[in-house]
Amino acid sequence: MPHVLASLGLRVFPVDPLTKRSLITQFYDRATRNHAKIARWLQRWPKAGWAIVTGQDGGVVILDIDRKEDKSGKIVIWGIENLHRAGIVFLPPATPTQITPSGGYHLLFRHPGVFVPTGHLKINGKKLDGIEVKGDGRQGHCILAGPGYEWLPCYPPTLPLLPPPTGALMPPAPPHQAAGGGRLVSGDGDYTAYGEGAVDRIVDDIRTAGRGNQEETLNKGAYAIGQLVAGDEIAASYGLKLLDWLAPRVESLDARRPWGPGEVQKKLERAYLAGQRRPRSARS
Repeated sequence: MPHVLASLGLRVFPVDPLTKRSLITQFYDRATRNHAKIARWLQRWPKAGWAIVTGQDGGVVILDIDRKEDKSGKIVIWGIENLHRAGIVFLPPATPTQITPSGGYHLLFRHPGVFVPTGHLKINGKKLDGIEVKGDGRQGHCILAGPGYEWLPCYPPTLPLLPPPTGALMPPAPPHQAAGGGRLVSGDGDYTAYGEGAVDRIVDDIRTAGRGNQEETLNKGAYAIGQLVAGDEIAASYGLKLLDWLAPRVESLDARRPWGPGEVQKKLERAYLAGQRRPRSARS
């Protein structure tokens, strides 16, 4: 199964089938599509489960929908029930879908090209129990192979990914035309001329930030990157790479308040997401 997932362009890594913990360190960076490496992992851990990295790099976003018993003992698809209670009618689409060991569902969607935060689904700012979004960020991952994981016969992993539900469930996909009328000019189509200049200024500000100003400067940088992505001045994949570049710069802040694991990334992701709500382009 991991070879199939890798052939579909997904980055995979082995997990303990009981604890669901990664069997390798730094799974986000070391997850791979390389079949030779996967073969070596299979030889070392023949009974392992297999997870993928989600988000922009893998091109996939996953809705993890729970199943549980209600107060009467009846089994219900808890996440869907809570969506309906929130006034949202959700009909599972014809996209790759699997049943989890607990009887829940993993629904795979094509990444929309804008930052999709990993974590509990939120409706109007409130957490909705029973559905998790596996999207961007260094914790974005999902187990797709192992004991108890089965693909629905009509919706196998080889089925083309549908775009994610928009509106309350997912942010809308960005327009194809740059908001400022610019043309992506880098070799990889990463940014417009305006975006390139803006990123250079962000990087210079971070490199020259004096002691005591680093946190504010980094937050402003992450916010500005989110604005540029939303304004289609830099590509979403490039914006996420910049976000990963920013994170280690926060860890060198004053030791008066040590940063906990993952706290840096979450802080920057919040600023990045906030920036996407106020697009910035050459025309604005």
